[in-house]
Amino acid sequence: MFRIKYSREIALKILYELDALKCDAAQAATVIDEFFRAFSSPTSEEEQGIRGLLHEALEMGSPIDDSMAKERLGSKLGRIAEKILEEIRARNCAADECGPIIEECLGEMRSPNAREEQFIRDLVQRVLDHKSDIDAAIAKNLIGWKLNRLALVDRNLLRMGIAESHFKTEKPIIIDDVLRIAKKYSDAESYKLINAILDKVIP
Repeated sequence: MFRIKYSREIALKILYELDALKCDAAQAATVIDEFFRAFSSPTSEEEQGIRGLLHEALEMGSPIDDSMAKERLGSKLGRIAEKILEEIRARNCAADECGPIIEECLGEMRSPNAREEQFIRDLVQRVLDHKSDIDAAIAKNLIGWKLNRLALVDRNLLRMGIAESHFKTEKPIIIDDVLRIAKKYSDAESYKLINAILDKVIP
């Protein structure tokens, strides 16, 4: 299985961190390696416990009780369950229709497999290796803005989208998913600027 949307989101998180820390090449390699080492996927048994706790909370229509969650799952897994419950409620999903959201959230918490990790590393490295050219292309199409004034998320989404175009991914596929990520992680109107620039820069 290859989770391309998940992989793009992980790449963005790494690029965001590298940009925020202003890493040089040597520091970047260390940060990237540490990022992957930090993954800690729930086991199948732990995932089942999270599902059970969520279904109970949804049936009762109440928030997850911290003491009960800690006793049954431990602090870390209890927080994961609470986070998923918040996502379900943010989407206004009925209790009997939330199964796909639970599975989506659990899937996002699983560590990248070998193919996904390689894609993420290749995409991040492409941005780092061609950052000057990519930034110049973005800056050329910014009207009334400077690159360093863009939000970190927006700046790195643009870099990531342009970098991925060199992997021969189809332009509409790249733009559609970058816009999806922008709507998830950035300001409400940011996707419009991102869309306009990517449409001009990606051949």
